[in-house]
Amino acid sequence: MSIHEHDSFTEELKRERVFHEFEQAIREANTSCISRVTGGIGKEHFLKAAIAVARLRADYLNAVLCLADGNRCADESANELKRRREAYEEALLGFGALRHALKRGYFELSP
Repeated sequence: MSIHEHDSFTEELKRERVFHEFEQAIREANTSCISRVTGGIGKEHFLKAAIAVARLRADYLNAVLCLADGNRCADESANELKRRREAYEEALLGFGALRHALKRGYFELSP
């Protein structure tokens, strides 16, 4: 191994160590903040959040199907559709963040 290769390898190891330290600090910060704010997150609570997203999805899709309803004015239907879409998308993003935090090990699901 040449001196240049050795120096490059040494620098790469240093960077990896720094990134590992950052990852550890980020994990600890997330774990601490999440547990302080949410307390424990149980499997039942996690599942209820998933069901809430499913309900919002169903409401949104139902509003799409209701566009064919001739008894409401088009503006009302479009506004309702937008409101339901925004609610569904926001909940979906939130649940995605919850799943991400679980996958990253920021919290454990309690029984």
